[in-house]
Amino acid sequence: MYAYQLSVLAAMYPKQTQRIKIGESVQGRAIYAFKLGTGKKEIYMDASTHAREHMTTNVLMKMIDTYTKAYTTQNKLYNYDVKKVLNTTSIWFVPMVNPDGVMLVQQGLKSVQEPYKQKVLKANDGSKNFARYKSNIRGVDLNRNYNVAWKTTSTSIKKPYYKAYKGPSAVSEPETKAMVSFVKKHSFKTYLAYHSSGQLQYWYYNQSVKQKKRDYYLVRKIYNVTKYNPVTSTGIANGSGAGQDWFVSTFKRPGITIEIAPYVGETTVPHKYWSSVWNKNKSVGLLAAKEAAGR
Repeated sequence: MYAYQLSVLAAMYPKQTQRIKIGESVQGRAIYAFKLGTGKKEIYMDASTHAREHMTTNVLMKMIDTYTKAYTTQNKLYNYDVKKVLNTTSIWFVPMVNPDGVMLVQQGLKSVQEPYKQKVLKANDGSKNFARYKSNIRGVDLNRNYNVAWKTTSTSIKKPYYKAYKGPSAVSEPETKAMVSFVKKHSFKTYLAYHSSGQLQYWYYNQSVKQKKRDYYLVRKIYNVTKYNPVTSTGIANGSGAGQDWFVSTFKRPGITIEIAPYVGETTVPHKYWSSVWNKNKSVGLLAAKEAAGR
């Protein structure tokens, strides 16, 4: 459904938007990126890296829909001059990094192709309830699979599992490969990774003092509208393989993981939180795009 919505918007507004396929999942589902704006500067936002966190896709899809309509009608939105912002800084969205995993959580085993049915059951301890499932269809946690401190990332999970397995090697998964290849083709000023539980911002990964000050400025601006507390650190975070950490380490630019909902444990975020989540996050894309214009 999300892919169809992106195709419709791209067809309706060909001068202001662009939809491209950037890769495929293990089971061959397309992974799409959607560009909004004509600005030469660019920021990047993604969602649903973790299968059970698919409410994050809804957040980005509603941003896309809302921002596109405001941009094309030249309206102000949330006190932003949308046309001015997006004519300076374009936003690239990847609303669903892990389509196989999301389908598994939403539809169960009927969404799984062979030879993965028994493998994914084993990764989920034999349970047919996949509400807690985070990984891709091969049982690899994509947010442990990026090539940043991958070898030294400590984990007790040594085989495919519903969470926390970092994979047989860094960037072993087609979903991760797609993301890395796409990001490397651009010069993104900012990377915002949407995750679902905790109402927090993870942003620190061994930045220099100057970089830390710059990055924290954006973190505080996001805090002002979401009230999601920044997670501070005095050193490199324990473990990695995370997309945000890879971006910060590789490109020396702000990378922030945004956790959108109250902590709910190992399950999907209940729909009752949707209105609050959207109201907190509705302006974040425009905020980040405008901040990036100054760099």
